[in-house]
Amino acid sequence: MKNIKKIAEEYEQTYRENNLPDSLDDIILMAEEEKREATERYKKLPEPRAASLVGYVLYSVRKKIENDLASKTTEKVSVDSKNLASVALAEIFESYPKCLLENTAKELFNKTSFEEKNKYWEEKKQDFVGFPEKYMELVESRNIMAKRKGYKDYLDQYLRSNKVDRKDYQFFIDNQDKYIALCNKKISDILVNKNEFYSEYSVPCYVCIGEFLSIKSSDELIDLVAKEYPILSKFKNKIQIFLGEGAATVCQTETDSFSITIRKEVNSRHRLLDLLHELCHVVCMIETMGNDGDFLGEGRYQQEKIAMEMVLRFLKQYSDKVYDSYIGNWLVDLWVALFELEVNKNGRKDLAKLNADMFNRCFDEGNQVENPVYVLNSKLLFSPFNSLMYMVAAANLLVK
Repeated sequence: MKNIKKIAEEYEQTYRENNLPDSLDDIILMAEEEKREATERYKKLPEPRAASLVGYVLYSVRKKIENDLASKTTEKVSVDSKNLASVALAEIFESYPKCLLENTAKELFNKTSFEEKNKYWEEKKQDFVGFPEKYMELVESRNIMAKRKGYKDYLDQYLRSNKVDRKDYQFFIDNQDKYIALCNKKISDILVNKNEFYSEYSVPCYVCIGEFLSIKSSDELIDLVAKEYPILSKFKNKIQIFLGEGAATVCQTETDSFSITIRKEVNSRHRLLDLLHELCHVVCMIETMGNDGDFLGEGRYQQEKIAMEMVLRFLKQYSDKVYDSYIGNWLVDLWVALFELEVNKNGRKDLAKLNADMFNRCFDEGNQVENPVYVLNSKLLFSPFNSLMYMVAAANLLVK
C-alpha cells in the first residue's frame, strides 16, 4: 500500500497555502486513524465488495483529508471575508442577485425567436450595467489570492490542483485551430436556422436538435454500458441515481456503494449523457480500486479524461450521428474556455466584443459583433476554468 505519510505530505502544501495550523504530524495522525477505521469498516462490508482492501483504504484516507480541508477552507461568500475573491463575488451578488442571473437566463434562452430574445434583452440589459468591471475585479482578486499562495496566477493554481498534465495543456494551446476544425467538421451536415442558432442570445446545442440514442431509461443505459464493461453488472445494484444541481459521482465508503448525481434542470437527452459519463466514472473506480489503485490520487483531470474517452467509444459504437453531435457541443465549452483564458491573460477590455470574437473563432458559422450575455454564464462565477480542463482532455483525445 502507498505510504500514508507520503499521502499526507501531498496535502500538506494545501494546508500551508490556506494558513491552516495543522502540522504534517496532525495530517498523518488523521490519515492513520482513518486507515484503521477504514480497515475495520471494510471487514464488515457484504460481498461482493467493489474495491480491494488497499483501494478502499486509499480512497477513504484521501476522502477524509479532502473533507477536512473543505470544512476548513470553504468560506461563506461575504463582503466581510478575508478572502478577496469571496469579497468580489459577494459584491457581484449584492448588485446582481443570483436569482436575477438565473431567472434572466431562463427567460432569455427559453424564448424561441431572435426577435423575442432581442426584445427581452433590450429590456433587461440595464439591470447589468457595471457587471464587466465587477467581473474583472473578481478575476483579479482570484489571481491575487493565488499569487499569495505561491502560484503564478489562478490559472496556474487550477491546473496544479486538478493535476492537469502540462504536456496535455501545451498540446491544447498549440493545436486549438486543428481541434476547432475537427469539431466543426463533425457538425457540418447538421441543418440549423443559422440566424437563430448562432445568434448572440443562444447557446448552440447539437445534441438537442438531431438524432439521439434509442434509450428510454437509466436502467436500459446501465445495461448497455455493462455490456461494454461487464464489471458494472456485478455492482449495478450498488448504484443510486439522484437529480441535483450538477453531475458527479461519489463512492460511499460506509455502504460500499456509488451515488450518481445528474442535472435536474436539463432535458432527458442531457440527463442520459450525464448518466453515461458518470457510469464511466463508476467503472473506472471499480477497476482502479479493485486492483489496489489510488483512484483519488490520480487527480481530477486524469479521471475526467478517461471517462470522456469511454463515452466517445460508447457513442461511436451506438450512433455516429450522436457521436458527432456530442463532439460538436464541445465547441460551447471551448468558447467559454477561450474567453476565460483571454480575460485572464489580457485583463480589462470590451468583454462583450471578446465574447463574440471567441464565439466566432469556435463556430465556423459565427458572425457576432458583440455578445453581452456572458454575464448570465454562472460557470464564470462558480467554476472558473472548469470548461478548460475538459477541453484540454478533449483536444488530446481527438487531435492526432
